[in-house]
Amino acid sequence: MKLSDASKIYLGAVEATKIYLGAGQVWSGAPSTPTTIGIQGGKNFGVGLYPFSLPSDYSELAGTTDPDSAQYGNYTYSDGSICCFVPAFYYRIGHFDSPRFAVYGLNACDIASVYDFSSELAANAQGYVLHRAFIDGGAVKSGFFIDKYINCQDTATGTTHGSSLSNGVPISLTAVTTYTRSSTMTGCAGQLPDAIVLAKARGAGWQCASAFQYSALALLSLAHGQAATGSAHCAWYDASLTTNFPKGCNNNALADVNDAGVTFTTAGDAGAASKPLAGSGSPFAKTTHNGQACGIADLNGTMWETTLGVTTYGSSATDGTQRTTGDPDVGKFWVLKSGVAVADLTSGWNGATDHWQSAANIDTLYDEVADGMWWAANAGAWTSYGDSATPGAQVFSDAASGAGYLRTSIGHPLDAGVSASGTNLMGQDGLYQYQRRNLALLSGGHWGNVSYAGVWARNWNFRRTTASINVGWRSSAYLD
Repeated sequence: MKLSDASKIYLGAVEATKIYLGAGQVWSGAPSTPTTIGIQGGKNFGVGLYPFSLPSDYSELAGTTDPDSAQYGNYTYSDGSICCFVPAFYYRIGHFDSPRFAVYGLNACDIASVYDFSSELAANAQGYVLHRAFIDGGAVKSGFFIDKYINCQDTATGTTHGSSLSNGVPISLTAVTTYTRSSTMTGCAGQLPDAIVLAKARGAGWQCASAFQYSALALLSLAHGQAATGSAHCAWYDASLTTNFPKGCNNNALADVNDAGVTFTTAGDAGAASKPLAGSGSPFAKTTHNGQACGIADLNGTMWETTLGVTTYGSSATDGTQRTTGDPDVGKFWVLKSGVAVADLTSGWNGATDHWQSAANIDTLYDEVADGMWWAANAGAWTSYGDSATPGAQVFSDAASGAGYLRTSIGHPLDAGVSASGTNLMGQDGLYQYQRRNLALLSGGHWGNVSYAGVWARNWNFRRTTASINVGWRSSAYLD
C-alpha cells in the first residue's frame, strides 16, 4: 500500500480517485482527509477524522484534527451534540497469524484499516472481515458518527429531540414522573420506540444507533485492551488482565463495580439517585471505549441503550408474548438486511419502513438467523460472555459470511461462548436470555447491573411497547 499526496489515495494499482472494498463496493471521490482507525493499543485508536467535506450542520471542534488533543476525532452538530467519527475497519478473530494469538488464542482480536489492503477480497485472504457497521443501505461507508454521550434533554433545544451533552441529564424512555422522561417530548409515548422518533428528529440522517455499531465499538475495546501495554493510551488498562475493559456507572451507587475509584455524578432525578449525568465519570478516560478522552463514553452501564437492527416478528403492535416450546420460530431472530438504511427505519409496526414487523412481512427488511437464541424458550435468566470452565473457548465467530458473520456483526456470541460466570476477557458482561415477539434489543447495561453491565452486555427481554426508567439511547449517522 502507498499513501501519496494530500488529495489522493493509492491502493496498489487501484484508480486514484476511488477506494474499492470488493466487487461492487466503492467510495467515489478522493477523500480530502484520509484517516484510519489507528493502531490498537496506541494513541487515538478507535476514532478518526471524517474524510470528506462536512455538511453545514456539522463542525470541527478546536482540537478535532490535532492528534495531541482530547478532542481528536470529535465533532459537534448544530444542536450542540458532541459526536465521534469511527472510521471503517476490518477485524480478524482467532487467527493463528495474530501477534496476540499466543496469549488470546481463538479470542485474539486484530483491527486493520481499510487502507491496509487493496480490496476486501485481499483482506479476507488474510482472515480479515469488513465490519457490518460500515455497510448501510447497500453501500460501504467510510465510517459513522456516533454520539459521545447517551442522549439528554437540552434546555436550549427543548423537547423536540435528544442531544449528546457532557453532564447532561439522560432521557429515560418512560412516563414515570420522577424521571427526566421521553413522554413529555414531541411525538412520544414514553416507550422504547421514542428512541427512533427523537433520534430522527435531530436532523437529516440521524438514527438510533444500531447493533452493528455497538458491536464495532465493543470489538475496538477488546482489541485495544489486548494490544495495550500500559495506561498512557488506555486508562482502563489492567496488566493483570482481570479488569482490562472500559469502566462504567454500574454498582448502583454512582461508581464502577470493578474499580471503586471510578465515580459518577447523580443526574438528580428523584426516582433514582444512582442514575448518573452523561459523561460524568471520573477519571473520564477510564469510561470510554478506547481509554482516552477522545473516546465514546458510558458504553458500560449508565443506562441500557435501545439498539436497532435486530428483532423478532409480532402479531400486533403491542404483542410481546413469550415464544414457547412448540412455536415454529423458537430460537430465531432477524437481522436487518445490508441493503436497508438504518436511518430509514421508523418507530411503528408493520409499515413498509417500520423496525417492527409481522410474520408475513419481516423477511422484506430482515434476514432470519435460525437457532440464534440457543437458550430454552422459557430461560428468563442471565448468562455471561466467555466460558469460565474453558477460558480459551472462542466467543465470537470469525466467519466472513452467513449466520456466524451476522452474529458477530451484532455482538452475539457463539453457543459455546458463554457460561454462568463468564470470563475476565469479556468483562463477565451479561446476556439476558428470553424469547419474545416484537423484540427490542438493549445494549450496555444500566446503573445497577453490576458485572452484567459492559460493552458486550445485551438484553433480549424487552418488547416494542416496553417503558423503562433505565433505558435510553444514543444517536448515530452515516454521511457518505
